[in-house]
Amino acid sequence: MLPSACPFSPRRVLSTDVGLVVLGTDGEVQQLNIDGREVAVHRPYPLPIVGAGMLEGDLIAAWMDHELRVARLARLDLSETNDGVERAVVRQDTVLATHPIGHRWSHALDAEPVSMFVHGPNVAMALWPDGFYVIDGDGLERWRSTVPRGKDGRPRMIVNTTFDEGRWILTTRDGSRIAITETEVVELEPECTDDPVVLVAHGGGGRLVVSSNHVASWVKNGTTVLQATLSGPVGGASWDPCRSAWCIAGWRERVVLRKDGFERWPSEDVNVDVVNISGSVVSLDNRGRWAEFPA
Repeated sequence: MLPSACPFSPRRVLSTDVGLVVLGTDGEVQQLNIDGREVAVHRPYPLPIVGAGMLEGDLIAAWMDHELRVARLARLDLSETNDGVERAVVRQDTVLATHPIGHRWSHALDAEPVSMFVHGPNVAMALWPDGFYVIDGDGLERWRSTVPRGKDGRPRMIVNTTFDEGRWILTTRDGSRIAITETEVVELEPECTDDPVVLVAHGGGGRLVVSSNHVASWVKNGTTVLQATLSGPVGGASWDPCRSAWCIAGWRERVVLRKDGFERWPSEDVNVDVVNISGSVVSLDNRGRWAEFPA
């Protein structure tokens, strides 16, 4: 059985121990249980969520609006979350607009959040133009560092953050890979593409790197396993251990990338993300409808 339809325009899907959390383009949050049934729908803060992760069942999220020049970072208790203030109230900058509803803690940010990743009890966040921060589950800073700029002296746009072997690994739009710890910053081997990187997904099969010209490269242990040219932009990708393959939510298509090649199935609308629930791999499109990947 497919999960309950999403009643708003979705942007991303997060997996939890008890189900799924669907995030909308205007700050909406839909909670689904382990069977994919809807539990609740709220909009705790009326701005787009630009980064998010799960920590001990709570939602860690960053909200950002360029027009209003407002950015927030908060940890939400989803069992206490409700509808927050309207956008007009945030525009007026009243006290009520300061925090999302249901927060355990909330911070106003002075810079634009560009990437976020939750690992264990810690949250890593990159802020434009070159700040990198690691905070704990209570929202307290543990340490900070600086992302090195490119050879032209300009800030690098971070497209992905992950954690591997005790280091935070950043991938930038120019294909650079940077390892950061509390004591050092190290440049790693760059991605195997000359085109700008727009998406990186990690899993048991290594990582999937998607470039701006819609080429998906499966990379494992520094070697390119397979490349596939897709029909358009990719919404999301997830490693499926049962298939030993990457499942890709593509532009009006769903794609499975295996070592021996790839398969694609057309879809009516644009797919925004892909996730595994109850042993099935499903994609979510921009109309809020789910579809299962063929076995």
